[in-house]
Amino acid sequence: MQLYSLIQKLQAPPALPATDHFFVKSGIRGGVVKINTDDIILVEGAKNYIHIYHGAEKTITLMNMKDIEAVLPSRSFLRVHRSSIIATRHIVSMEGDLVILTHGLKAVAGPSYKDALLAWVQGNLLNG
Repeated sequence: MQLYSLIQKLQAPPALPATDHFFVKSGIRGGVVKINTDDIILVEGAKNYIHIYHGAEKTITLMNMKDIEAVLPSRSFLRVHRSSIIATRHIVSMEGDLVILTHGLKAVAGPSYKDALLAWVQGNLLNG
């Protein structure tokens, strides 16, 4: 049982430091990019890579959606599709399954995640 617990800890994604930013490797030659959590608008998965849209920039890094979801604060981010995580503070509007975000970015809510998105919206409606 102890061996299983140790293996689980070793396989767990790194915890997000208690700060408002983190660093990811990006590009060739070992480049590193600082990403402020408040600036993240959208994270899109593409196989083993993710595209992080932050501010007016896009950073691509080798990481999967499960690992980035584990380090983003759940109070501020919502998974809306198997390949999309959005920052709730950057939601501009919704049109059916389409979520419009800051800077004109868009994400489609997948069937498995739509109920959680609608529950979040319902919980934030002033005239609901």
